Amino acid sequence: MLSRKPALLKNSPLNRSRLVVGSGRSLPEVLAAVADGLLDERSGGKRHRAVTVMYFMGAPTQEMAAERLELPFSTYRRHLVSGVERMIDLLWQQELRGTGLSTKADQKPS
Repeated sequence: MLSRKPALLKNSPLNRSRLVVGSGRSLPEVLAAVADGLLDERSGGKRHRAVTVMYFMGAPTQEMAAERLELPFSTYRRHLVSGVERMIDLLWQQELRGTGLSTKADQKPS
């Protein structure tokens, strides 16, 4: 979806958020970083896979995304809904606190 419908992201109010404006990243980059942040959480790998296959890899349908992940549809939907809700929570927390995104890619060894 992120790559198939760039106009939706271009016109998104999130582009005016402190999170995007202050980070120097594009909205797709911010969303990808937040999705990657799921990996740091308990059961986050399941959420990350569901979100990534549906929105970043562009599965045409949710049924096909579940097939790609070799999951029953109901299990896939549970992971996807949980992942999207958690991403929303993380985005709000970062927007309200005014903190930047911190991902493993940003944390380089000294």
